[in-house]
Amino acid sequence: MSTLRQTAANWCFYKKQDTPEVYAARLQEMGYYGLELVSPEWFAVARSAGLKVQSIAGVGLNDGLNRDENRVESLRQVREAIHLAQENAIPQVMVFAGQRGELSDEQGMASCAKALRELAPHAQQAGVTLVLEALCAQDHPGYQADHSDFAFAVVKRVDSPAVKILYDIYHMQRMGEKVTEVIEREIHWIGHLHVAGSPRRDFPGVTQEIDYQAVVRSVLAAGYDGCWGQEFLPGSDIYADLDAAKKLFDSYAL
Repeated sequence: MSTLRQTAANWCFYKKQDTPEVYAARLQEMGYYGLELVSPEWFAVARSAGLKVQSIAGVGLNDGLNRDENRVESLRQVREAIHLAQENAIPQVMVFAGQRGELSDEQGMASCAKALRELAPHAQQAGVTLVLEALCAQDHPGYQADHSDFAFAVVKRVDSPAVKILYDIYHMQRMGEKVTEVIEREIHWIGHLHVAGSPRRDFPGVTQEIDYQAVVRSVLAAGYDGCWGQEFLPGSDIYADLDAAKKLFDSYAL
């Protein structure tokens, strides 16, 4: 049986239901590849459990890369995250555009691209990929990169192997995108995928609106070999939902 490299975002699954050590061990037993968006105190916990720390955050959602006046502080934060990732063998640092405010999309894209061009050589030398995430307007009103065209335009301007897109299937489905077509067309620029049920960000099973079986098979056929990040809001039995999601997506890869 073919399996996917699946990761779990800490913010939505770890609710102090156990110690971090027990939680990480449970995920490893289920066959998860790694954890996402963890703080430094989790690094040793993940390693001890045999899990990869896949990503850390490099800059905030609100004061992101799209404003020239934030550039010095944003670049400092991302460079610190790159250094931390390099020291701990973490392959990805997540970055965000920031709030739109009065900016046009062209102004925001130009500022994001300028910042990422400065950061790309540092990231590449460190063996780290910066992944820019687009987020839906329903969950993050005012966030400028609320459609993937914005994010892809930015990374194409940078044109570096160290700068990719984190394509969140749930978020872009909410924005009305034909997610499979976009992923197939832009596969070269995608460094990571996130999944959740739509429209409620719930368990990504067969009763929600995204046909994940078709998505997985199409995306694998297009050549995607990165991780699939589970980032949904679980029910009362978090471990049961994590285990079921892992098995379900593995079955789609057959």
